[in-house]
Formats: sequence, structure tokens, C-alpha cells
Amino acid sequence: MKKLLGTLAFACIIQFAFAQKISVVGVIIDEKNKQPIDGAIININNEYIITKEDGIFIFSKIEAKDFILKNTEENWIPMENLLPKNAHFENQLYKEVIRFLLDEKLLLVNNKNELKSV
Repeated sequence: MKKLLGTLAFACIIQFAFAQKISVVGVIIDEKNKQPIDGAIININNEYIITKEDGIFIFSKIEAKDFILKNTEENWIPMENLLPKNAHFENQLYKEVIRFLLDEKLLLVNNKNELKSV
């Protein structure tokens, strides 16, 4: 297993399909030499993948929508409790899914910034 030193650069694409599943595609690049990193371990939503020599990774069918709706079925839940804690990129994905669910009126928000499924 390789240790990653320095900052990693991500190029990501997010797609919302009819089932609101998310696909994430990216490239891990070494900040110093600007070369792709082979063998980097990527974790999104407890799914792991290892980059190949070209540094590319692809995650598909990350079911943030199902996680959010399931956890807000019965009670109002503070938004920050639904967001991943130590993964900025994954945190941003969940915020986008929450916005989508609010737009589609599948999720409600109250004045305390708590969420509940409709």
C-alpha cells in the first residue's frame, strides 16, 4: 500500500440518473511531479477502489439518496448528522443530493435546518 504525500488533485463528474444514483469519476495526481498515482486507495461511502497506473478511479451506484431518505423517515434529523464527517468530497456529494431531494419535494427542511422525508 502506498502512502500519499502532498495534496491530491481530483477531477470529478457527478451524474444524477433516473434512480438518483451518483457516479464519480476522477484522477489522482501527485502534486509535486504532476503524474498520475498508481495504487492510491479511494474511499467514498464505505466503497473502496484502487487506482491503476493512469490514476483514474470510477465509483458508481453510490446510493446517497437512499441513505438520506431512510435516515429521515421517522424523525427530523439535523443536516450535519447526515453528512460524512471526514471526507470533504463525499460531504459535497451528499449536499448536492440533499438539494436535489428538496427540489423534488421528497425531503422537507425546517427552521432548525433539520430534514425529514415526505
